[in-house]
Amino acid sequence: DIGSLRAFFNDSYEVDDARGEANWTPDFLEAFAQKRGYDLRNHLPALFGKDAEEKNLRVLCDFRETLSDLLLEQFTVPWDVWAQKNGATTRNQAHGSPANILDLYAASGIPETEGNDILKFKFASSAAHVTGKLLASSESATWLDEHFHATLGDVKQNLDLFFLGGINHICYHGTNFSPADETWPGWLFYASVHFGPTNTFWSDFAALNQYVTRCQSFLQSGRSDNDVLLYFPIYDRWSQPPGRRGMLPHFDGSARGMSVRDVGGQMLNGGWAFDLISDRQLTEVQFANGALQTGGDDYQTIVVPECQGMPLTTFRNLIALAQKGATVVFHQQLPTTVPGWGNLEDRNAAFQGEVAGLNFTATGEQDIQAAAIGNGRVLLGSDLKALLAHANTRREVMVDQGLKFVRRSHENGQHYFIANAGEQSVEGWVPLQTKAKSVGLFDPMHGERGLAAFRTDETGASEVYLQLAPGASCIVKTFDTAVQGSPYVYWKDQGDPHEIQNPWSVRFVAGGPELPLQREIDTLSSWTAFDGDGVKVFAGTATYMVSFKKPKGKADGFILDLGRVHESAHITFNGEDLGTLIQSPFQITIPKSRMKMNNTLEIDVSNTMANRIADLDRRGVVWKKFYNINFPSRRRENRGPDRLFSSAHWEPQDSGLIGPVRLIPVGVMKFEKP
Repeated sequence: DIGSLRAFFNDSYEVDDARGEANWTPDFLEAFAQKRGYDLRNHLPALFGKDAEEKNLRVLCDFRETLSDLLLEQFTVPWDVWAQKNGATTRNQAHGSPANILDLYAASGIPETEGNDILKFKFASSAAHVTGKLLASSESATWLDEHFHATLGDVKQNLDLFFLGGINHICYHGTNFSPADETWPGWLFYASVHFGPTNTFWSDFAALNQYVTRCQSFLQSGRSDNDVLLYFPIYDRWSQPPGRRGMLPHFDGSARGMSVRDVGGQMLNGGWAFDLISDRQLTEVQFANGALQTGGDDYQTIVVPECQGMPLTTFRNLIALAQKGATVVFHQQLPTTVPGWGNLEDRNAAFQGEVAGLNFTATGEQDIQAAAIGNGRVLLGSDLKALLAHANTRREVMVDQGLKFVRRSHENGQHYFIANAGEQSVEGWVPLQTKAKSVGLFDPMHGERGLAAFRTDETGASEVYLQLAPGASCIVKTFDTAVQGSPYVYWKDQGDPHEIQNPWSVRFVAGGPELPLQREIDTLSSWTAFDGDGVKVFAGTATYMVSFKKPKGKADGFILDLGRVHESAHITFNGEDLGTLIQSPFQITIPKSRMKMNNTLEIDVSNTMANRIADLDRRGVVWKKFYNINFPSRRRENRGPDRLFSSAHWEPQDSGLIGPVRLIPVGVMKFEKP
């Protein structure tokens, strides 16, 4: 019974070992002749590089394009139709395929990506946006570090990259089944981040999942609000000579070595929000009401990165959109030819005629040239930032402060997910390229929310006050109309920090191989430095408890700063749950109402699995017993004599609460009403 399944999953085109030359199907020659207009059998020397160089590459381009068409039309589309007939959808990782992955993603119910590269993520999210799909998902946090090193904080940073890349549906890479009675660490997945109950971070995992839930509640609502459609010039890649791996280039979404990667990187870093678009998807774009429209979203500009070859139909589509009022930007140069071999002379003559119809004149701005076409225009130049500015394309200048963003629209304004990607805290007024009457601010990690302090500049654009530590993130929600609500609470330092230097009780409460004895300590340090060998191999959780008096002086509250923590901490203050911290800075607010004259602080700190795993490896305990891929190492130095992962040489990793633990008096900031 498959009625209970939501989706059928295709994992990163793992065909023929994902990088092979699975390049044929019985009706390939017939399909090729139908699609490309000539019989490939008459041009086999060119296909295998034995004819004139130009012809070789043109025939090879046609061969690759035909395979791409067949993967779309004979696999992805029928598979998705079949799934829908069975009351389900498809989750498809198109990357790894020797095809235009934008089209494969778009033909799927839920496009899914993976990795650590925002531009790669945008291939999946772009396909969702330009075709009007609600969800774009990710196989998340697969390889972040070596085995047993990745923390919940590392995972959180990886998830933020996905959100910034337009992903709004987080799927962890997979939690494998492990029998309940299996000896620790159980059956593990071969990748480096282990999501399972035997991982020491399991007790604090809920805090990360709550964070994801809060973020996705915004990122799955409304619609994407990007401004630029960035053309993906796949024909230039299809027209390159065969590589060392064979005739077929496999597209992972990184676009390495392609002009689109440079242009995409400049826009990401410069504050321009964009979606990638394919030749096929471009045929569905319309220009109406002053905007480029596709999938229910509106865009301002089309950008074509430097490319040599472009199909005649694509160029004509761009010109037609410009005639209706669109702005089309060509970076560096216009395309010079059409790709492929079939009917080349007639197609190229028509293409050159279209290009000759563009009458460019200097604009007086750097090297930008413009050609008026109907109600729109075509721009040409080498400075991408100048071109986008000349096209009046919206730019979020918050990126100049080290912030990254993704923006969505809702019926009464915009949602922003904003992350501090820099190494310095950001505190102050942050501009938003939208006009608002009210602004809501949400801390998805701790659940705090309220109406933000905001103001408008002389143009009517909004500025919101943010306090974001390095690695921190927030949700900003703008409203076109005034709304009422409680103000968001901003804190400012109001006195000197007070270090808690009283004796600590340390009690090991969960983990193994054995629970070390409870002890009293006067100075915080890694528990691996405590007396005895058991602490050096222990992986699990210890409870740190201390009593202290309320610091002197007046304050509206206190920031509890734990200093160094390895690796996550759950805090109980005077018997009440205060929250869980999973990344630096390990800080949380204690309201004045919770602070008593005499206080008790308990901190449950969990380390990684590393020290216990290293102990197993040193003692020769067999724990790597897995099917298919039996535990490869991520780093060469962690490769044992059997070529598999080994941690036998690892020194004990710092663990526990290292501090110093401080109380920072703070006051509530006051702002004038806008």
